Amino acid sequence: MKLTQKTLDTMRKAGRIVSVAFALVIAAGCAAGSMLEANADQVNNFLHTQTTTTTGGGDYDSFTPDEEYLNSNGSANTDALVQAHIDMGTRLAEEGSVLLKNSSSALPLAGTEKVTLMGYRSTPNNAIYGMDIGSPEEASQNVSFHDALEAAGFDVNETVCDAYATVSATTTYTASGVNRLGGTGYYVEEITEANRYNVAEPSIDEIRTQAGESAFDSSIEEYSDAAIIVLGRPSSEQGDYYAGSTGADASNHSTSGSGNSLSLSNGEWDLINFAKENFDKVVVVITTANAMELEELEADEGVDAILWAGYPGNYGFYGVANILAGKANPSGRLADTYASDSASSPAMVNYGLYLYSNQSQYGLNSNDYYGGAYIVQAEGIYTGYKYYETRYEDTVMNQGNASSSTGVGYYNDTGAWNYGEEVTYSFGYGLSYTTFSQEITNVEFSSDYRTAAVTVSVTNEGDVDGKSVVQVYGQAPYTEGGVEKASVVLLAYEKADVAAGETVTVTVEVDMQYLASYDSTANGGEGTYIMDAGDGYYFALGCNSSSEGAHAAVNNILAAKGYTTADGMDESGNEDAVYEFSWSEANSGLFSTSKSGTEVTNQLEDMDYNHFQDGTVTYLSRSNWSGTWPSEYTGLSITQDMLSYLQNSFHETTDTDVSDIVFGSEEYETSFPDMFGSDFDDERWAEVIDQITLENAVYFTASGNRTFQTMDEISFIAGFSFVENGSVGIQKTLSQQSDANAPWYVSSGDSNSSYYTNSFGGATLMASTWNKDLMEEMGVLWGNDALFINIPMVWAPSINTHRTPYNVRNGEYYSEDGVLSGYTALSVGKGAISKGLITSIKHFAFNQQETARNGISTFMNEQSAREGELRGFQIALEGYYNEDGTRTSVLGIMTAYNRAGSVYVGAHEGLMQGILRDEWDFNGYATSDLAQSRSTYMPYIESMLAGTTNFDTAINNGNTVWGMDNGSGSYVSMPVATLISEIQNDAEVLTAIKENLHYSLWAFSQSNLANWMTDTTRTVWVLNWWRALYLGCEIVGGIAVAGGVAMYVVSYVFSNKGKKQTAEAEAERSEE
Repeated sequence: MKLTQKTLDTMRKAGRIVSVAFALVIAAGCAAGSMLEANADQVNNFLHTQTTTTTGGGDYDSFTPDEEYLNSNGSANTDALVQAHIDMGTRLAEEGSVLLKNSSSALPLAGTEKVTLMGYRSTPNNAIYGMDIGSPEEASQNVSFHDALEAAGFDVNETVCDAYATVSATTTYTASGVNRLGGTGYYVEEITEANRYNVAEPSIDEIRTQAGESAFDSSIEEYSDAAIIVLGRPSSEQGDYYAGSTGADASNHSTSGSGNSLSLSNGEWDLINFAKENFDKVVVVITTANAMELEELEADEGVDAILWAGYPGNYGFYGVANILAGKANPSGRLADTYASDSASSPAMVNYGLYLYSNQSQYGLNSNDYYGGAYIVQAEGIYTGYKYYETRYEDTVMNQGNASSSTGVGYYNDTGAWNYGEEVTYSFGYGLSYTTFSQEITNVEFSSDYRTAAVTVSVTNEGDVDGKSVVQVYGQAPYTEGGVEKASVVLLAYEKADVAAGETVTVTVEVDMQYLASYDSTANGGEGTYIMDAGDGYYFALGCNSSSEGAHAAVNNILAAKGYTTADGMDESGNEDAVYEFSWSEANSGLFSTSKSGTEVTNQLEDMDYNHFQDGTVTYLSRSNWSGTWPSEYTGLSITQDMLSYLQNSFHETTDTDVSDIVFGSEEYETSFPDMFGSDFDDERWAEVIDQITLENAVYFTASGNRTFQTMDEISFIAGFSFVENGSVGIQKTLSQQSDANAPWYVSSGDSNSSYYTNSFGGATLMASTWNKDLMEEMGVLWGNDALFINIPMVWAPSINTHRTPYNVRNGEYYSEDGVLSGYTALSVGKGAISKGLITSIKHFAFNQQETARNGISTFMNEQSAREGELRGFQIALEGYYNEDGTRTSVLGIMTAYNRAGSVYVGAHEGLMQGILRDEWDFNGYATSDLAQSRSTYMPYIESMLAGTTNFDTAINNGNTVWGMDNGSGSYVSMPVATLISEIQNDAEVLTAIKENLHYSLWAFSQSNLANWMTDTTRTVWVLNWWRALYLGCEIVGGIAVAGGVAMYVVSYVFSNKGKKQTAEAEAERSEE
């Protein structure tokens, strides 16, 4: 076929277009591929894909799933595993939900009633099952309250449920800032109308109109046995509630009056009032982890019952429904104090956003430093029940100006501080369908007096089987003007099954150091824990005939001291629930050394702003409640002593003798797999670590979001996710990275392959079970999940304390109390590690608000730091020693975003080395939180020196490290090669890196990696769908470009040939 010139021109033009177009496709494919591969761990986590697998694995016999989750041939029985999640989720709600009010035994219902489920938070899509972001449950697996009620036998009003679902789905109720939390940003952002929390409850008229007036009215009449109203407040990350008009539209809360976002809104009250008029019984279910204002609801005679359900997770509504139907007896106890005015605590005086007056002078509001914000915790040790119960005791004993008007809450109209007007439900409070009595029958101290065994007789005086929580509190004698001491502190607890009419004996082991007080002036000014010699020490049970919890314990002690209701007590105490003892002079300094034998001294003096500006902060003292009530500390200034820390420049690398510091040695053959199950002090660790090259050492320590650095020289094989978030379970599907070589491999064809294991109820619900055995059992289930998923570590639990009810992230944290938080976390960790799953608790430490969390300077005195939030971390990380000499403790931590004083927490040597590594003898993994461009104030070198072992994605795009001075004084990033050249002659830094390798690798050596990692294990590249997509674009683009070029060349050649022939023909004609 002869091609015309026109055809050839068209071909040439098309060839150019095709070549250019598909060259752009190739470029796009290459760019996308480069970006995807550089961030493969995050991409895999988001898309649930895998980029590598392993070959040449081990024997899979170090850790194995429980038999109930395996078929007879050893393969995975995922149906049984999913059922275990359902059962555990149900039990968490049954044991964690707290019955707050039950007038005239309104509950339980018979379980066959015709009930009407009401409220925005009752609908399947708007119920609060867990956190919005941070550590959420898997939404696709949620069981609605409606379905759970039907499963329990109730007949539910479908007309009203359908109307609520339709109305609540409109943008009127789902818009940003309406029933959804607005963010405060990573650094600072003023709270405005656009991002404050607005409670919008559909009106009865809207629901009635949607359902049809006649259908609505008739359904209410038919299903009038009980109204079950669901109210709640969500929890999230990157946001906070605020009190007063700052955080809520006061006109929307005028019925309650306080105007606080944690009070009931007008719409919520309208709903309750409608229910009171139209139903035989009114039951209110509260879904929140932020202590709401429930005083008026408690006092309302038209409200028959209140049940706190926390965040129930995927399956918790089954447990809630079982409680309502009487199929389960509620046994939860509150993990927080519920004050009548949520903003009445001294901690709320200093909460939110505060900027240094001179921060702009030093550029500290820039992305480099994030150092312009601060918070002063001037309440000292008096947070939560330690404030309310201590002030109550002082009111009864008429001391410390406790009854003054200072600090009086909104709902107190007496003009004087009065416990009954200030607190609705105390810490540890909860009702049951039966009644219990408890008394101390014996106390026996260990020979070294470090522990005590408290024996308690528990009697079920009702006719329903139930579970009783034995709460043991302690009181140390307080001297006015001396070290601050709370009236009571929780020391230990146990939970017991007690059949109706039966009595059981429960022994509670008490660690006496938790009754000691930290005195920063003791020990010649070096500071330490003290227990004053003398009388006036008490153990008290949190149970009497009137109530349970911390308030009952205080009243029991007051009764033992001879006080009665005539002296101002609001209820009588039980002297049989108290044990008084003396402390000898010989033991007064017993706790000046830790369990590891390390001397305990001041490590956090620079966390007190008075360290830099003496006399600035006055801390609250029970010696004078009104005279020392916190001031709001605005406009504090940065001193020169603080500046170097706020600008991250407190270590300058120097050239020193490094001849005896070895990297990349070829002298040894000991590999990482040889060390599985070894002791931390095993001498072979030095041989393993000496073999690691400096480059690999930096990559391993400076990266570790989910995928760690492979180190072939020691046969440490990574390449896929070794860690995942998981405060409510591991946030992965069963098959996402399941090991194809494992006998229990979960393939993509398994009926439960897409099942997510983050199914459990929220952290506060877990703590409210007050059941260490149940928490350990849940931890074992997490460990089983990890074996099927093939992952050795989870970043959980989260145990920051609830300093105030307003931290929006409270839903990820357990409690206001460190002891309850610590034992809960330790129990979960104990169960998980039994299956080879490392729990890495977070956020160490003092991350107690989300506002300005990146780099905020957190100031407090050392006593409040140690006796408050650090107590929970101490219990979990220090753990305890077993009779056989082994130690039970959590093996990992994640540090927080904030600063301790003016120093980033991960680089604070007093916190990370003095307390964590030395006093608590913690030898495990310690990573930063997510370290990217917004976290450049988190310096790599200084953190390595302090004992941070790894950075959560500090390596940027595979070759630069965040949190490093790039040479221009800006803390953004530094190429790895430049970093190595800077530190390669600094002996202090190199030694720290090697120590940190030891900590991390030892933790991993205790994990389920032992199942498959051997000297012959290698990673294998996996072609997943997104790799196939970008590679396909590159290949197709390449073929197309080649085709286009060919078209162009062919057309060009033929066109030139045609032109030549035409020219020759014309030349011949001219000659003719």
